[in-house]
Amino acid sequence: MEAVRNVLVVSFLMGMDHAESKIEFGDDVLDVIPEPLSFEEAEKLFLMRIPMTKEEWEELEAKLRFRAFTVARLTELDAINAIREKLIKVLQEGKTLRQFWEEGGKDELLKRAGFHRSNPWYWETVFRTNIQTAYNAGRAYQFRKAKPAYLEFVGITDARQTKICRARSGVIRPADDPWWSSNWPPLHFNCRSTVRAVHREEFETLGLSITRNLPSEPPAKGFGVHPLESGSYWKLTPQMIERAKKYGIYEEIVKTAKELGLEVKEIQAGKGLTREAKKGIALIDKYNYDTFEEVGGFTKEFVRSNRELFPYRELKELRAQYDDKYFMACYSLDGRISVSTYEFKHLGYNPARDLRSALQKLKANQPLTFNEEYALESLWHELNHLRPKGVVLFDKKEVIVMEMINQFYSRHTFDKLFVKRIKPDAKLQFKKKILEEGYGYNSLVQNFRYLLKRIGVKEKEAVKELEKILLDDYNILYERVVAWIAEKAKLSESQVKRILDNIERTFEKFKTELEGVLAEAKRNRV
Repeated sequence: MEAVRNVLVVSFLMGMDHAESKIEFGDDVLDVIPEPLSFEEAEKLFLMRIPMTKEEWEELEAKLRFRAFTVARLTELDAINAIREKLIKVLQEGKTLRQFWEEGGKDELLKRAGFHRSNPWYWETVFRTNIQTAYNAGRAYQFRKAKPAYLEFVGITDARQTKICRARSGVIRPADDPWWSSNWPPLHFNCRSTVRAVHREEFETLGLSITRNLPSEPPAKGFGVHPLESGSYWKLTPQMIERAKKYGIYEEIVKTAKELGLEVKEIQAGKGLTREAKKGIALIDKYNYDTFEEVGGFTKEFVRSNRELFPYRELKELRAQYDDKYFMACYSLDGRISVSTYEFKHLGYNPARDLRSALQKLKANQPLTFNEEYALESLWHELNHLRPKGVVLFDKKEVIVMEMINQFYSRHTFDKLFVKRIKPDAKLQFKKKILEEGYGYNSLVQNFRYLLKRIGVKEKEAVKELEKILLDDYNILYERVVAWIAEKAKLSESQVKRILDNIERTFEKFKTELEGVLAEAKRNRV
C-alpha cells in the first residue's frame, strides 16, 4: 500500500510540476517510486517549483493515502476472488487441487486469474489508470491555482491510441469551458492523454483557434469527469463501494478515512450522481426479489417515481401467470401486466424466473445472462404500452405495426431509459444480440430494420422520430407510421401500405415484395 501511495503522490506532484512546462507524463514514473515521501522530501523534489503550504500538502497527502489504501486493498481482494473462481473451475473440470498445483503451481494460478506480474493487465490496467488519474488531477490543481486562458487536449499519437483520444487530440477550448468537465483525461483504462496550458500570448502569436467541431463519442463509462469538480482523484466510486461491501471491508475503509481526517460523508455511494440515478439505486436496493410480489412492488414503484416517462397511467398490477402463449402481456386500459411462468424449453427461457433473477443480479452488481437481459427488455416493452396518451383496440394490421414499432424502440432504449435508471453502472452485454435475436416479434423487427436500411434511414434517427409517434396515440399510429415511411422513402402511402401488409412474412418473402415496390417506384420516377 505504501508503494502505491508514494507513486500516486509523485504522479500528482509531477502533474503540478509539468503543468506550466512542455514536459508530459512518461512511462518512467514507474521507475521513480521513492521511499515514504515526507513534506520536506517533497519540498526538495517539487515544492520549490510548485509552491504549496504544509497545510495544503497534508490535506493532499491524506487524500492520496486514502486513495492508495482503497486501490491496493480492493485489488488484493479482486485477486483473491479471481483465484477462488479459477479454483472452483478447476474442481468442476474434475481435477484435484494437488493435480493442478503439480501442473502449474502458484504462478500458473495467478496467470490464469490475471494477476501475475508477467501479465500487463496487473500493472497497466489497475495501477496505471490510477497513476494517470493522479497525474492529471495534479495538472488540474495547478491550473486552478494559476489559470491559463485556454487548455489543449494532448494525446499520444501512436498505434496504441484509441479512437476516443484521437478524436480529441489537439482540441483547444477556454480553460473555464464546460467541455472540460466531462472530457478530462484519463478517458478510458490505460489512457495516456493529458491536458496542457495555452496562454493568451501563445494563442495569439501562433494564430491558434478554438476548436468548434467537438467529438461526439463520449469517454468510456466512468471516465472523463473533472477531478477537482468531482473529487474523483481520491474519492470512492459507486463501483468501488459495491466491491468493498461485497468483500466485507467497507467498514475498514470508513475507519481508514476517519483516521486520515476525511469526512465519512464524502465517500458515500451516490456522491455526484444525478437525482434520477440516486433514486434508481435506492429503488433497486429496496427489494430482495425473493418472490414475484417483490418484482411487482419494484415495477409499480418504478412507474410511480418516473412520472415524466408515464404521465398518463399507472401500473396497478404486475402478476406472474402460467401461460404458454406469450412471454408477457400488457392490458393498458386496466394498468395490468402479466408475466408468464411457463418454461419455454426450446429457448431455456422462463420470463417470470428470469426477470426476478435479473433484478437480483442487478442489485448485486453481477453479470446477467442473455435471457435475463432479454427479460428486462421484454418488461420495458410492456411498460411502454402504458406510456401513450391514447390506447385503444384496433384491427390486426394496426396492432402488428404498433407492436413492431414498440419492439424496435424498446430494444434500442431498454438500457438507457430503464436499466440505467435503476442501476447507473450496470454492465449489459447483450443489447446488440437482443436487437438482432430477441424472441418477441423478431421477424417484424428484422424486416423493419431491413426496410430502414434500404431507404437510407439510420436506426438512431428512426428511434428518435418514431418515439414521438409511438407515445402519442395508438388511434392514429398506423397512419402516421405510413406517412413517415412514405416521406423518408419517397414512396406513395399506398406503396408503403403494400410493404407493411407483408411485414409479417419470412425475411426472403418480405425482401422480394419490398424490392418489387422500390423498383416500381424507381421506374415511375424515371
